[in-house]
Order: sequence, then C-alpha cells, then structure tokens
Amino acid sequence: MYESTSNLDWWHELPDVSRPDAVFSSSASDALEEITKMRALRRRATLAEFQLAAEYAELSGREAMIREGARAASGMAPVMHGERLSRMAGDGTPLVAEFASLELGPRLRLTPDAAWALMRDALAAKYRLPGIWALLKADRLEVWQARTLADLIRGLDAEQAAWLDSELSPRAAGMSPTRLEAHARALVRQLRSDEANDERDRDRARRRVEFTSSENGHTTGLTATLDAADAIGLDAQVDRLAEIFKRAGDSDTLEVRRAKALGVLGTPARALQLIQASLLDELPALVDEDGLDLDCPALGQRGHTCGTITVHPDRLLPKAEIRVHLSDATLRDADIEPDALVRVEALGPQLVSWLADLVGHTRIALRPVLTVDSLRPSDSYEVPTHLREAIQVRNPLSVFPFSKKQSESCDVDHTLSFARNGPPGQTATNNLGPLDRRAHRAKTHGGWKLDQPIPGCFLWTSPRNHRYLVTPSCTVVLDHEDFIALPDVA
Repeated sequence: MYESTSNLDWWHELPDVSRPDAVFSSSASDALEEITKMRALRRRATLAEFQLAAEYAELSGREAMIREGARAASGMAPVMHGERLSRMAGDGTPLVAEFASLELGPRLRLTPDAAWALMRDALAAKYRLPGIWALLKADRLEVWQARTLADLIRGLDAEQAAWLDSELSPRAAGMSPTRLEAHARALVRQLRSDEANDERDRDRARRRVEFTSSENGHTTGLTATLDAADAIGLDAQVDRLAEIFKRAGDSDTLEVRRAKALGVLGTPARALQLIQASLLDELPALVDEDGLDLDCPALGQRGHTCGTITVHPDRLLPKAEIRVHLSDATLRDADIEPDALVRVEALGPQLVSWLADLVGHTRIALRPVLTVDSLRPSDSYEVPTHLREAIQVRNPLSVFPFSKKQSESCDVDHTLSFARNGPPGQTATNNLGPLDRRAHRAKTHGGWKLDQPIPGCFLWTSPRNHRYLVTPSCTVVLDHEDFIALPDVA
C-alpha cells in the first residue's frame, strides 16, 4: 500500500520556474547538483504514480464488485451493457473496472487508452513480475523499464511469467537497459518458439520494395523490407561494387558509389562483368568526365562475357561477416534443438532453426573464439587487428559511462597513454578499450581520468569528481547519494 500521499514536503524542494528572471544556481557545480536532485525527484514521483496506478486499478475493481453485490442483494437486475470487470493485465492479476481508465485519463491528461495501458503495465509488474517490482521500489530500475518488461509478458501465462521473473530479477539491476530488454525478449522467444516462428512468417509476409520519384525527377527513393539474410548479402555486394568503382577511379563519396552499385545490380550482366574483371585484375576504365559509365561497352576486356560465368561461382559471392554467439552447452550438444537460442550480432536472439537462412547460401569462414586474456601484447602504438577484434568482443559498446555507441565504430584507446620511450607491451588487452571520438577527446583534453583496474572494467572520474564504473554490461554510479528526503514508496 502506498502510504505517503499526504507527505508532500519534498514538493517544496522544487524551484519556482514561473519567474522569467529566476536564477537557481551560482556555479556550474551547483547547477549540476540541482539537476541531479530534480532527476531524483522525478524518478520518485514517477514511481509513486506507477504504484498508485496499480492501486487505483485494483481498488476500482473491488468497488465495482461491491456495487454489483449490493445491487444483487437488493434484488435489482444487472445493468444492461453496464460496466464489466476484466483481468486487463493477464493471469494472476486482479479484476479491474472497465471504466476506470475513463476517470484516470483526463486527470493525467492522457487518452483513455494510455491510461488503460498505464494501469495494465502497473498491475502486470506488481503481480506477474514481483522480483522486478521489488527492484523498482528499491530504486534499482526505472518505471519505463518495468513497463517494457510488463508489455513483453502480455502473451505469457502466470507460470511462464513467474519463470521469466525468476530469470530476470536476480541480474536485472546489473544490466544496461538495452541488454535487459534484449535478454527478456530472448527468454520470451524461447518460451514461445511456436509463436516466434509464426511472428517470423508474418514479418516475412510483409516484405516489400517501393520506389518513390522525387519532385524534380532527378532521383528516385527506394524503401525495402527484406529477409535478414538477403539484406546482408545485398549490403555486402553493394559494398563490393562500390569498392570496385573506387579502384577504377571513381572519386565520388562512398554513399554515392553505393547508390550507383545498387543501380548496376539492376543490369546483372554488367554487374557480373565488373566483378569478374575485378577478380582477374583487369578492370576496364569506368570513369570519364561525365562520371561512371553504366553501359556495358567493355569489348575485349577479360570478364566481359555478357553474363557467362567464367570464374568459379563461389568467387562471385559477397563476403559478409556474420557473428553467431553460442554457449558452451550448445556447442557440446550433438543434437541441438531447433528452438535453442543463439545470438547473432546486429540481429539479436535467433532460433537455431533460422540459421540456415542466414548462412546456407554464402561462403562460411569459421574463426576461433578470441580469448582476450591469452593474447600477447604488442610493443607498437598501433593496435593489431586481432587485439582490436578481441577488445570489441569483450566490450561491445564504448566504455564511456552509459554510452550506447557500438565498439566497431569507436577508437581503440590506450587507458594509460602510450609512452614512446616506455616499457614494452603497452598495447595490451588490460590497457585498451573502445572509446567513441567525443569521449576520447574528453579523456585526452577535457579533464576526465580513466583507470582499468580489471581488464574490461573502466573506472572514470569526471572533472567535477564524480565517479563511474563501466563494465561490459552496465554502468555503476559510485558516488550516488540521496540528496533530499523523498516520499517513501517502499
């Protein structure tokens, strides 16, 4: 039960923002503290609202049942087309009065549907995800995360929801929001493998290609929804042709060359000639003063056979890298179940039975798993490819606090600056981490301090002396404290 509705002393901590000349801080540090205080207030207020939404929904159902019982006791007939009760949040949740959202919505300036969704998610979190609810009340998760999880379990029965809660709640607080949602989706997919296959079939039935001409008629927009496997192959082939154009002298940007490459694929004989000529190192001159020649006039050129395949067909396939992550147990199992889960980078959790579509029609290159701790350090400043790839696998995101930048797009930074005349082995996995360019500049020039006390874990100190620990899975605020007494929603 929420017990703090009358204790609103914390409300007076809010600044009066109605004055146009109001100044709330005398320094940047004071402003930073005030912003942090307001965020804490907002989190607590949002949690109180969420908890009260669950109580309001539950109480509305009880009061409706009391009213209906009183009518029956007095001999009155049920009201035709009157208010009904429903378990809006699924198995294991209380009955809710049908019209409750109509009362709540206007009070919160929400549509009735939005108010209904708020009550539904609050009840689902409270009754179907008790472990997540406890973390929420302890301020270890945010309301929006609980609502995301509540929405994911809508199709599960009570037993399935309880199992998912037992799997998620012990580790949810230590996971980044993105990873928590991805893990939850994978578990739901595992529980509902049959439905997942049906969903996949529905998604594939929505594949399409649309062309939209621009107003001036110079270009045409292209929108497409493809199979994941087809998209990977097409993307790789477009990249391949764009690189061929560059080798042949095309000076356009990569984006323009990729657009040209997609156009060339509309003339398969021309695309085949270019690819075969590139494999034979006898590219024709593709560019003149008017740009790329998209006709096929390369008479006399090796590879120009107007569609006849003159090299091994495997060599014509694009090189596309797909990283599939399997557990040790999956690798040891000789009879892998088709509904077992694997993780495919950039695509997320996939059923084993779906892998054939991804890798069944292209060249497969098996590479050993990189064990980061076993890799030898380098004496050079430049990071060797094998070390770079190992760091990207260990830390898939930039190691700056709360960053969501993928490590493949980041610099690989030396945690302790590389000393030209320093000891050997400075370029090592325990001194490297992916950093996006802005964070890299902040570390180098902006007063941020960085240590790597454990390989893969990064300890940051901000210029204003706030400290954060970044691990491969989450960011931990080390100097967090309660700035003010907030209403007790525990």
